[in-house]
Amino acid sequence: MEIPYKDISINDIDSGKELVATLRPTWSTIKCKVFDSGITNKLFGYIGESCTDKNEMILLRIYGNNTSFIIDRKRELETHVKLNKSGFASPVYCRVNNGYLYGYVDGNTLTADSVRDPDIAPIIARAIAQMHCSIPITESEPIFYSTLCSWLKLLPDDLASGKLVALKSIIKDKGTLIDELEALNSKIASKSDLQIGFCHNDLLLENFYPQRRQTIYFIYRL
Repeated sequence: MEIPYKDISINDIDSGKELVATLRPTWSTIKCKVFDSGITNKLFGYIGESCTDKNEMILLRIYGNNTSFIIDRKRELETHVKLNKSGFASPVYCRVNNGYLYGYVDGNTLTADSVRDPDIAPIIARAIAQMHCSIPITESEPIFYSTLCSWLKLLPDDLASGKLVALKSIIKDKGTLIDELEALNSKIASKSDLQIGFCHNDLLLENFYPQRRQTIYFIYRL
């Protein structure tokens, strides 16, 4: 799937509105909304004033400053497209230099109570199993090792500094983390019969959107 590309960077809700107007020229008046629950992104919503279906809303995800050090944005977008093709995410409409626009899914995210609902819990388990099995894998090797290595490189050698001091009670030093990762990777590499599968890796409650107690939409952040 070829995603339309605009060679621009968007940093505020108004410039995003101008782009949305080119994608939805029939929307004479566009209402805007700020979603403030994101950690690594800014998220804005846009919908025509005459729209009667909330699912017509377009979301604009703007990448946070320096988050590309820990998030592979290219792979993130590719994965969103894969999830959409398999029925687990909304469509992607357009990408820009520092983000992309995609569809909105109306509904409520899971809560500590709803995730225990006996009518919802089996739907969650079924959706995750289907995701593991149905999302096509293009990598010939697991990417967890290379990803974790890149994250570890960003850690200072001294874990006793700043906010990392909280880790000292459970982690001796950065070298210990590296040794444990190497040991884990060696153990996995020794298993010749293991199959590579797609994993979400960020299954927070707010990343699940139950739909009419029938299916689950995922919010994906790599």
